Amino acid sequence: MEESVPEQGEVSILVDRRPRENSRSAILTTLAWLRDLKKTIGIAPSLSAVGVRKDAIPRLVEIAVADICHQTNPQPVTAKDFERLFAEAM
Repeated sequence: MEESVPEQGEVSILVDRRPRENSRSAILTTLAWLRDLKKTIGIAPSLSAVGVRKDAIPRLVEIAVADICHQTNPQPVTAKDFERLFAEAM
């Protein structure tokens, strides 16, 4: 049986309509759903799963900092932020 990918509205219902007192449960449920979705559509679970080595992190940070896209992010992002993000994604 093929599983369908939910529409954006369905995702917002999954995330936003949880009782506030059960927010930890909602977060864990959403994270599990995202892991399953990634697996279903073929997104690797980590950078290392696609052959990225830890010694590549400095170059990835360099590329990310040079990319203009992050400059319009609502939350400012520094090289240290990118370094942590890539390390956690390994």
